[in-house]
Amino acid sequence: MAYAADTDIIDLYGVDTLNRLADRDGDGLADAPKVARALDDAAALIDGYISTRVTLPLPSIPAVLKNLSIDIACYRLATDAGLLSEDARKRYEDAIQFLRDVAAGRASIPLPAQPGATPSAETASPQTVILDGPQRLFSRTSLRGL
Repeated sequence: MAYAADTDIIDLYGVDTLNRLADRDGDGLADAPKVARALDDAAALIDGYISTRVTLPLPSIPAVLKNLSIDIACYRLATDAGLLSEDARKRYEDAIQFLRDVAAGRASIPLPAQPGATPSAETASPQTVILDGPQRLFSRTSLRGL
């Protein structure tokens, strides 16, 4: 499942940028399969990092993941086309660093709360402590006098 679409790239960087990065047959238009492949590859890379912290698939796509996916896909398209700029490389490196921080627990992905949901061990952040278990059999009160 891709986190972004070609229309998201157009919304962020413009149609001219997408056409320049993904035109492989020289007709001046982006090749849809090439763009789809770059976005799918970006999603797979993102999933590899975030799967240690969140349960996949996500119920909805946070804006941060959409933007990371766009930057990673544009980097791959630019690299393939021989059009890699310093700006695209920097955005890609920043995206990868953020994903590394998520995997290490130093950053988190804002997910919308599910109605009526309570935190579970799978969705809790690494700093959250969830205490749950059966009632105590022995306590100071029950052992008093022994």
